[in-house]
Amino acid sequence: MKDIIIGADLDLVVQNGDFVIGNSTEQNKALILAAHQGEFRQNPVVGVGIRSYLNDDSGSPLSAIQLQFELDGMTVRRLELVNGNLKNEAEYE
Repeated sequence: MKDIIIGADLDLVVQNGDFVIGNSTEQNKALILAAHQGEFRQNPVVGVGIRSYLNDDSGSPLSAIQLQFELDGMTVRRLELVNGNLKNEAEYE
């Protein structure tokens, strides 16, 4: 998936006066994980709110992550938490 690229500071990346266009799959995953539902006004059901799972005994976020990735059009082949790190293979087809 190609889209406008944002930097680590969440600002648009501009080179030579133009927006940078590139593969946005990893960027999209990061935004979906970080956002809470309701933060994307155009699609209020998008978002996992991964920070809310930290130090929470409510369970694993894996089912929420898989659902959100699939709703965004990705095919999820692998999704697991290993020592607190999310390992995933999810791509747009």
